[in-house]
Amino acid sequence: MTVPARATARRVRQLGADLAIARVVRETADAVSVSFEVPPELADDFAYRAGQFVTVRVPIGEAGYARSYSLSSAPGVDELLTITVKRAPGGRASGWLVDNAEPGMTLRVLPPSGLFTVGESARDLLLIAAGSGMTPVFSILKTALATGTGHVTLVASHRSPADALFSAELADLEHRHPDTLTVIDRFTSHEGRLTPDQLRDAISSARWQDAFICGPETFMATARQALGSTPTHRVHLEQFTSIEGDPFELEEVATDAATGLNAEVTLDGQTHSVQWPAEATLVDVLLSRGIRVPYSCREGDCGSCMSKLVRGRVEMACTDALEEEDIEDGFILACQARPVEGPLQVDF
Repeated sequence: MTVPARATARRVRQLGADLAIARVVRETADAVSVSFEVPPELADDFAYRAGQFVTVRVPIGEAGYARSYSLSSAPGVDELLTITVKRAPGGRASGWLVDNAEPGMTLRVLPPSGLFTVGESARDLLLIAAGSGMTPVFSILKTALATGTGHVTLVASHRSPADALFSAELADLEHRHPDTLTVIDRFTSHEGRLTPDQLRDAISSARWQDAFICGPETFMATARQALGSTPTHRVHLEQFTSIEGDPFELEEVATDAATGLNAEVTLDGQTHSVQWPAEATLVDVLLSRGIRVPYSCREGDCGSCMSKLVRGRVEMACTDALEEEDIEDGFILACQARPVEGPLQVDF
């Protein structure tokens, strides 16, 4: 069955929620941790996994800037939902938050998203981070120590001791977990940029099954090269791209049997039957129906909405977040997928 007549958008709805800042902690001269108070009625929407991020509308100019920031808090460990923002060179949004965020201020925030998350609690972890890349890694580290049984090795690269994020908290965690946490600090002002050989030497005695890498692109490439590839080791990288559009606005799509294809979508253990119009992405269809779906950029860059097409055929304008093997295995980006032939079945 091919796609029937096109549907039309009915109205624009604002996504996300206005969250009040409960606390601001200055981590370094150029970095702050911003903690949000999540009302009880939004607790389910803002439940998260260690390593995920939220997208924040930073109030600069008329429309503001949409920027994604990793959560440094850990679920079940920290009371407040917290992002840590480091001033980026020339970054208007990060600079504004570092200079202006204060308790009582309200910011628009999208629910947590992202695939840079820890899995089995028994596995040994290798965490490698540089600069602001420490933020999601710190969340994963706290969760692993609180709920896991494996060993955690952290390699943290900073420009100088004054630029090191979470140094006091890490020292405390080392003291409390001497048998399960090893922290290796490196400072580029003293030792220069990390090389693959130096990293291999630093972790030569570390045992690990999963590695999580976050930091500048060149740093992650160096770390990835150093780790190589073996069947018993899994390597996860976190990468952010600038958001071009407005992820906070949704053009709600009217769907009925005359304008869309039949689609069955399995999400969080529930199966939803929806009509999927030709002009709409699956994420927009589900959001229009009030169905909570993982998403963030809605531009095909972050991979948060990655799902598997079990039946039917779709087309995608952008597949940047997918590897070639992912596409061959039937994975799609729900924020980019538009139906071509149905009926369709998609599993998240």
